[in-house]
Amino acid sequence: MGENLDLKKFKPIHYTIAGATSGALTRIISQPLDVLKIRFQIRSAKIENANSNSLIRTVKLIYVNEGLFAFWKGHVPAQALSITFGSFMFTSYEILHSSRFLSEITVYPSALDFVCGGLAGMFASTACQPFDVIRTRIVAQDQALKVKRILLSSSASLYKENGTKGFFRGLLPTLLAIFPYNGINFALYGSFKRAWLLFSIENKETNVSRLCCGALSGLGSKLILLPFDTVKKHLQVQGLNDYTNEYRGMFHCFKYLVKKKGFIILYSGTFPAVLKSVVVVATSFGFYELICDMLNYIDP
Repeated sequence: MGENLDLKKFKPIHYTIAGATSGALTRIISQPLDVLKIRFQIRSAKIENANSNSLIRTVKLIYVNEGLFAFWKGHVPAQALSITFGSFMFTSYEILHSSRFLSEITVYPSALDFVCGGLAGMFASTACQPFDVIRTRIVAQDQALKVKRILLSSSASLYKENGTKGFFRGLLPTLLAIFPYNGINFALYGSFKRAWLLFSIENKETNVSRLCCGALSGLGSKLILLPFDTVKKHLQVQGLNDYTNEYRGMFHCFKYLVKKKGFIILYSGTFPAVLKSVVVVATSFGFYELICDMLNYIDP
């Protein structure tokens, strides 16, 4: 991803700054889609309102019952999640991608992108899991509470019930999903960029081409791996308010959901999830490369 950069003067801190800024900007844009995706994924676990299965109806219900700002519910921990994830992911990716060991074991650019992207995603996800758990529990609640109050209550109740391990609930399916998801994203993004350079008239990247390549990457990866994300959300909200199911682990959750609701439940919230993935991956890569370009020019 550093094809247009002066790599001799580019340091890990530059990648960290670009990744963190990209994560913050992307989160502001994508948070409403994230709220919708989580509501769709976990609605079947609720005793009430389980038939809210249309995107338009869900939007109306949230707006009428909770107000406009409900679409940014959980934004504070989500923003912390995005900034941390973006900085960890892109910095790890660039370091891994430039390492001699990984570059020597594969001669295929897409394979290298896949491995580096997958490992970077795992590092970032482990660091961000507590933010993700708290964010998910906040979004899952229908009550319109003040940010400070709901942050403290969610964190305190989670620690009281499960200790520190509660903040890493759902980590296994997260890691199992993030490696191929992130790997596919980086591999597809790199492949689409190389194809663009090969067939474009001017033989150079543009901000529009980066957004398009990112959008296609997000579409492909999310369709493949949405079931893991759905299971993760069910694990994270169990025991919260009306979410009464008790799962013994990831595989038990898979089995229970398919048996009780059918295989289709694993793809609940497909449209908002895919829409979110397209927007997030496109803007994440787009902002990251744009900021890297800016740092490349302004940093002496």
